[in-house]
Amino acid sequence: MKFGSAILCALLALAPVGGQVVINEIHYNSEPNTSAEEFVELFNAGPDEVDVSGWFFQQGINFTIPPNTKIASGAFLVISEDPATLLTNFGVTAVGPYSGALSGDGETVELRSADGQTVDEVNYGVGFPWPVGASGSGSSMELINPGLDNDLGAAWRSSRQSGLSEATIIAESADGWRWRKGETEASNPIKDWTGEDFVEDGTWTTQTMPIGYGKVGSQVFTPAISGMQGQFTSVFFRRNFTVAAGEVPQKLLLRYLLDDGMVVFLNGTEVFRSSNLAGGDLTISDRANSSGDENNWIEEELIGTAAYLHEGENTLAIHGFNNSSGSSDFGLNFELIRPGPDLEAPPIPSPGAQNTVYSVTAPPAIRQVDHSPKQPMAGETTVITAKVTDPDGVGSVNVEVQTVAPGVYVPAFLAKTTTVLRSQPNAPRDPNPAYEQNWVSYEMKDDGFDQDEIAGDGVYTAAISGESNRTLVRYRITVTDLLGAEQRVPYADDPKLNFAYFQYDGIPEYVAGTRSVLGVPHTYSAETMSSVPSYHILTTAANFDQAVAYSGGDQIPRNEYDARSAYNWNCSFVYEGKVYDHVQYRLRQRNARYSNSGKRSLKFRFNRGDYPTFRDREGNKYPEPWKYLATHKMRGSRGNITWGMEQATNHLMWNLTGTPAPYTHWFQLRVVRGAEEAPAGANGQYLGDYYGMLLALEEYDKRFLDAHGLEKGNLYKLISGRTDGLSVQRYQAAGAVDDGTDFTTIINQLRPARDNAWLDEHVNFDSWNHYHAVVDMIRHYDVQPNTAEHLKNRAYYFEPSVTNPLGRLNVLPWDSDTSWGPNWNGGIDFPMQVVFGSRNNNPREPYSIDYLNVVREMRDLIWTEEQIDLMIDPLAAIVGPQASADRDRWIAGVGGSQTSPALETVTNDMKKFAFDGLEGGLIWTGGNDESMTPASRDSGISGQQGRDAYLDDLVSDPLLPAKPTISYSGAAGFPQDGLAFTSSGFSDPQGAGTFGAMEWRVSELNQIGGGERELMPGGRTWSFLDDGSDQGTAWKELGFDDAGWNIGAAPLGFGGVTGLIFDATTERNIITAYFRTTVNVSDLDSLESFTFKILTDDAAVIWVNGEEAVRDSFTSNQEINYDTPAAVNANETEYTEYVVDASLFVEGENLIAVEVHNRSTSSGDMGFEVTLSATEKLILDGGPPRFEWDADWESGELTSFAAQLDLPSVTRVDRPYRARVRHQDNTGRWSNWSDPLEFTVGTPTIQPWLDGLVVSKIMYHPLHPTVAELAAMPDLEEGDFEWIEIMNVGAVPLALDELRFTKGAEFDFVTASKNTIAPGERLLIVANIDAFNLRHGLAVTTDHVIGEFSKALSNDGERLKLSFGAGTAIRDFEYNDAFPWATPADGLGSSLVLISPGRLASGTEASHWRASVADQGGPGADDALLFVGDPDGDDNGNGLANFLEYAVLSDLEISVVDSVIFLSFDRKVNADDAVIEVQGSSSMAEWSSGAVTLESEVYGPNQGSRVTYRVADPVAEAMGFFRLRVIER
Repeated sequence: MKFGSAILCALLALAPVGGQVVINEIHYNSEPNTSAEEFVELFNAGPDEVDVSGWFFQQGINFTIPPNTKIASGAFLVISEDPATLLTNFGVTAVGPYSGALSGDGETVELRSADGQTVDEVNYGVGFPWPVGASGSGSSMELINPGLDNDLGAAWRSSRQSGLSEATIIAESADGWRWRKGETEASNPIKDWTGEDFVEDGTWTTQTMPIGYGKVGSQVFTPAISGMQGQFTSVFFRRNFTVAAGEVPQKLLLRYLLDDGMVVFLNGTEVFRSSNLAGGDLTISDRANSSGDENNWIEEELIGTAAYLHEGENTLAIHGFNNSSGSSDFGLNFELIRPGPDLEAPPIPSPGAQNTVYSVTAPPAIRQVDHSPKQPMAGETTVITAKVTDPDGVGSVNVEVQTVAPGVYVPAFLAKTTTVLRSQPNAPRDPNPAYEQNWVSYEMKDDGFDQDEIAGDGVYTAAISGESNRTLVRYRITVTDLLGAEQRVPYADDPKLNFAYFQYDGIPEYVAGTRSVLGVPHTYSAETMSSVPSYHILTTAANFDQAVAYSGGDQIPRNEYDARSAYNWNCSFVYEGKVYDHVQYRLRQRNARYSNSGKRSLKFRFNRGDYPTFRDREGNKYPEPWKYLATHKMRGSRGNITWGMEQATNHLMWNLTGTPAPYTHWFQLRVVRGAEEAPAGANGQYLGDYYGMLLALEEYDKRFLDAHGLEKGNLYKLISGRTDGLSVQRYQAAGAVDDGTDFTTIINQLRPARDNAWLDEHVNFDSWNHYHAVVDMIRHYDVQPNTAEHLKNRAYYFEPSVTNPLGRLNVLPWDSDTSWGPNWNGGIDFPMQVVFGSRNNNPREPYSIDYLNVVREMRDLIWTEEQIDLMIDPLAAIVGPQASADRDRWIAGVGGSQTSPALETVTNDMKKFAFDGLEGGLIWTGGNDESMTPASRDSGISGQQGRDAYLDDLVSDPLLPAKPTISYSGAAGFPQDGLAFTSSGFSDPQGAGTFGAMEWRVSELNQIGGGERELMPGGRTWSFLDDGSDQGTAWKELGFDDAGWNIGAAPLGFGGVTGLIFDATTERNIITAYFRTTVNVSDLDSLESFTFKILTDDAAVIWVNGEEAVRDSFTSNQEINYDTPAAVNANETEYTEYVVDASLFVEGENLIAVEVHNRSTSSGDMGFEVTLSATEKLILDGGPPRFEWDADWESGELTSFAAQLDLPSVTRVDRPYRARVRHQDNTGRWSNWSDPLEFTVGTPTIQPWLDGLVVSKIMYHPLHPTVAELAAMPDLEEGDFEWIEIMNVGAVPLALDELRFTKGAEFDFVTASKNTIAPGERLLIVANIDAFNLRHGLAVTTDHVIGEFSKALSNDGERLKLSFGAGTAIRDFEYNDAFPWATPADGLGSSLVLISPGRLASGTEASHWRASVADQGGPGADDALLFVGDPDGDDNGNGLANFLEYAVLSDLEISVVDSVIFLSFDRKVNADDAVIEVQGSSSMAEWSSGAVTLESEVYGPNQGSRVTYRVADPVAEAMGFFRLRVIER
């Protein structure tokens, strides 16, 4: 196989001398996703042909290039996921298919030669500086010039339409045509005449087009064909044409005027046939079946012409046909055109041809664009930097800056008016001329002055003066090289258009000055306002008002789907200090979009290549970035304000129980649309940036599938009345049906009449059971089994199936805001209708039994007060701190208002729905919808007694096996290695002999807190000073001496302060009095927050350990001194509550200091009382909640009854657990789980393992696969050769089945092929058994290789933990690849070997390890030396002891470098029984090894190494004598 034909000689000008094969084009994200067009293109940029046989891709894709494959100089080789598709779509011959897939999110593509050496490597990305358009727009990623560094994003661009200009290849009425009468066939075989190699005989005539006879339009035939009429009906035409080097076109345009039909061939390949001709090989006796259009020129585009064209001479052949032998005319005029690029058409790749972005002169490369600080504060200078290189030299670098002040936002595109949006929803928006205005250019320099750090390092710098708070600063960079080539970034295909930063001083406090649920005025601290993440959007007030549409004229009717779905408005979105510019937004929701005049549910669409990765409720980044941010206004469709609690809880429950559901989290939205962030005045609390909290929901798309670990399958999000499938599709999987038939089959054919085989083939009922069990628990019933209004509120995911090309349906949740009480409809979807009938009264076994089993299990393990509290309360704790501020923002608001209940009201209502109900009345709106079963209604058991009672009624069954009991039967104290349990016997109302199975489960629990601790009740004794003096700041500190102060019990003060009766009084006529006391805090880590309650007259400041904690009746920015009077008379009748952060307190004694300020010295009263309490963390042991559903161990179905269970060591010491058991009968019915048995795990007896078991060797970075190894196993990677050796250095055999590696590698020894390790035995676990056997020449696996571990070992070092049970450490250490750890183990073929395993078992220090000397690390064998002989003897008589000469191979050599003394010697690497010390002495009387440190070790041949130590003191101060001391270990 040989890929040849040189490309432009100029292309070679930049290529390095010598053969160089480079990765030249990557098409990693084809459009559409089903096209199978992805490929990697190689280009030979060297002058010589390169044999690439056996070369392979090891990262990104897996493929070995076939034998006898060569790439000529200047030629290409394309490696394709589907060569047939590439040939069809682009006309390019490729090798393949490869395995694996190119990542749409960026990854490393590595090409290696046959001997395993890296030839080229590209670590591509999807955002700047990598081409953004290559990520799903249809274009590929092309190298500008093969001489550039292709691992730099700046060297690549997105492909365009073919860069070849339009050209006429064969002109209209051209000469040089050869033609022949169709009296006989032109060749035998009859198609040979169409090929390039055909030799024409004397029957062929040369003539200029047009060729024919009679009247064919306006054509004139000179001469006309004679004798055709009545004699023959076909004519043969041929003409050669030339394709220049590097200009093989991907498409051609045929332009012809014809009477009547024809077949066109290029180089023997048929490329076009008139529609009036029959199929197959035509002969001279065939004819057209109708007349042609002889009066009009017709055009036909050919795609993929590079498949049959080549550089040099090519042959066009045409077989023309008349429609009858008696026809009065026949004729043809023909033109062949190479069309130019269609600038309006989508971009296309250029496999096997010159890149469309190719340039002989490479443009400037711009990358590493950044600014610092990331989010500057107001007035702070921002430094913009960019790395710039150019082979022709950099001429100038400039940054253009546009400053966008708050309140005058400049979008890049103009929003349509509502009228235009409704009439032309899909038309593009007009660019905003203002966006291209007011850009100011600044020179960027690389001179080492001012902000530029290093001159000449290619990093260009400009300092931009600071702007005011909340200012958006956009910038873009333009570079011109010395030849005049210019480049601006971001590139033209990047929709973000510019870089940007946001000058911001941080979230301020929020003042509710007009209305407040906590009393007016109320100030919410900056800390409170930062309790949930903040997302800023910058937009115009007019755009935002149009979008939220409080005005009815801006509201779009719900049947105008396209207009509602249009992202008509632009904003700049700021998240974690980063600006995502030109983000588009709109409203979402169908029925509740415009309900009420409060918050709106917004949806944002981010730009390709610049998707944010948001954080979950615990602050961890989600697994995938989000293209969309869907938000919910936290109002149910029944009008009830829910704070998002119901949807967040629902999605948590679905994800917990196995149904992938969109992730959710809360955030506060801040809308910068006015000049002031927090305006003053009566309505200031409504008119600033603070919009309030919203619930974020992950959208359904490709990233959802990736984030939830789902195999790629078609994904749809249902919308009322949209039944075609394609209009609601969110992801089209490669290889899946692409016409929506999977979707339409379900909605139109999933009916009760279908048989079980059809149902099982089309629906994953196990998945649906778990989805719908949650639906039943929360009463999320707003669906019906129809294809009209109620085809909504869920998503359809079709998991790939090997037996059904449509895949199997999984129903996923969406829009569950009407649940936990408020309700629409009866909850019957298509699968529910199949399982229980259209009226929920016709159960179909076994589906109904399986479903109720799942509901029963969830009732036992999920729907309990404990578990529901564990879901709801931590979620409420996130919303709680800012809930009151959110209520104040909207209560009787200006420009939109809503009245929200207290968060506690909502959570209590949810819990009441779950467990209490209310006898004798309706509770929730819509709770008696007649489409529900009577028991599910509020008037039924659900509303009257609680949803738990309804679920119990739902799953009740007189045929159910009896609920078993569980008891403990293990060793006393619940030791980890001695846990055992006993089940009661199987009992079934159906009689004896019906046992089917039993199952055990064990789950770890949280240590639940959440209580209140009273730390400082009223009546506290205080030290106080009331002499009117200035005490400065020292009095607030714990160490201050207050021995001379007064002492008294609170309340303290004078005069008449309502509600306070003073036992001790303070002096009158003062402004400030000082008070001090101490509080002891224990177990601080278990406390979430502290609460002060203070009643004061008139104002106070509370300090904790010298830090200000509370200001009562003082403003936050007010300077307070000893003589600062209170501004107002305090409300002395009520205590004010302040929640403060636990970080102010320390474990043990804490100082509480209070300064109380009067309004004036003439005031008649002054006083205070204060209490302090602490709130425990809800989960005392930290981390997220642990739900009982997430079992730490499950037995699985056991089909033989055994009352006793000996639990494997799967638990953790000192942790609480819960064990249960359940039984199943032979009809498939599962009993309820037993009531739980709770226990705390005790310490196991593991001393034998601690004494005997060690990790003795680690092969963490093996050698690359060899040529021979790759020939045997082409997909090998170096990580496949990793292994770990353990050794029993003790005196007794050790059981292995309770052990597992829990850090680093992951391996459970219960799966090992051996269950004990004998004294002195070495055993191995390996990454890949086949690879291990291959490398070590083993025909069969040896007994000492006992299993394969997962999770590759890190080449950089990591923690490795061998555990007993679920985490009790046997060995726990961290290895490293950096000196002083043995460097030959880092990819040079050695393993790490534990020295003298019986003595240095812990392995926690580098000195405990050495490099192996045995071949390939010496797995399973001891490669240590063992001294034999008299250690103190001198067998060779040289004055040195035998043992010293055994371990040390050279004299101690001393060298001095820059006044530093170095001591070097050679040692035997594997003399493990010898300890060598380097000692120093100033007198030779006392010796010490503390004066030297190990500097280096260089490994050499013959199991030796050169060791160098560094003397700590310089020459002038160092000890005068040094020696080596060898000690027998």
